[in-house]
Amino acid sequence: MIDDETMDGWFTEDFTLGELRSLRARERLPALRSANSEFDGRFQVPTFDEIMQLALDTNRRRPGQPKIGCIRRPNTPRISALWACPGSSSAGDPRQVRL
Repeated sequence: MIDDETMDGWFTEDFTLGELRSLRARERLPALRSANSEFDGRFQVPTFDEIMQLALDTNRRRPGQPKIGCIRRPNTPRISALWACPGSSSAGDPRQVRL
């Protein structure tokens, strides 16, 4: 049950961080983007903190270049409420993290 709707399948919240970290990224559409498949299994699924750190490090290495930023986007009303983003639901989180 997600936001009062019955859903089937597995979701990230069904797993611990350790279980998610045991996964490896792979190309979702190898027939369409075959060159990307050479990276299959090489990388862990990153945490939000790791993505933020990557953006910060990249911005520091590229002074004078356009900044890389990040916008958190909740995908359910329940997550919006947890993030204290009333009314944002699937429209996205209006707050932007400035790097």
